[in-house]
Amino acid sequence: GECKEAWIALEKCVEGEAEEESGASKCREVRIKFRTCLFENPDYYEPLISGEAKIIANMLTELQVEKEALLAGDAEAISKALNKLRTEELPVSAAEAAAIAKAYRDLEEEKEEEKAEGSN
Repeated sequence: GECKEAWIALEKCVEGEAEEESGASKCREVRIKFRTCLFENPDYYEPLISGEAKIIANMLTELQVEKEALLAGDAEAISKALNKLRTEELPVSAAEAAAIAKAYRDLEEEKEEEKAEGSN
């Protein structure tokens, strides 16, 4: 896909990082470039984006992030919450926040459906 070069650069960086004993990540910019590429090509990378968004939405549910901000796709609120989980801070793009918000809404709908089925 469109992000092949960014993926290869990220793989090389992470491999080099693993060989070093320094805990500081030297791959931050490479990760940002790769993630930006994914969200700039959502049609091609939809399965990856939605899968990751669902995982993140589950984690944010466990952290009990402000529900209204999450449902609205508030990038700043999502970013703050995610940075509690990540080992390094990475910005959350508007597209990533929207994908996470959609996954969160889907999870909330599933919970409501399970409650409704359980009460029947």
